[in-house]
Amino acid sequence: MRRSVARVIEAPQIDAYTAVHSYFRLLLPKNLSKNNIDTKKWKIDHDHLLPGSFYHIAAETIFYSDGVRLSRDSDAVVLVIGLGGGMINGFLHHNFPKMNITVVEISVRFATMASKWFDLKLDRLHSVALTDGSKFVKIQAKKG
Repeated sequence: MRRSVARVIEAPQIDAYTAVHSYFRLLLPKNLSKNNIDTKKWKIDHDHLLPGSFYHIAAETIFYSDGVRLSRDSDAVVLVIGLGGGMINGFLHHNFPKMNITVVEISVRFATMASKWFDLKLDRLHSVALTDGSKFVKIQAKKG
């Protein structure tokens, strides 16, 4: 039986039985001991999306059209509006390393939290634009 430990962002302002904003499964240490029990040091499992969740469906649906190849070598250009903890873009970046992923996030707090707690890794193919998503889309549409 696989034990599962997760790092979660809850949304308490939403009136629901479970209002989870982001859910990241953690990779367990090979030999759990008192020396490595601090979960702050455990790595995020970027291969895992909670089955049946919004995150799973959102990441999967980009491959439904003919616009994005379901291949590790896919070099699609992807825009994600809203970072949250970075679950969807982190999964895509980890599993499709040639995708050019831009995330637009209005909140510096979310970007900081995603970097500190959820292993957000940015590089030339994975970036975050700190701005309003609707304004970003309008500007990009004008550019063509």
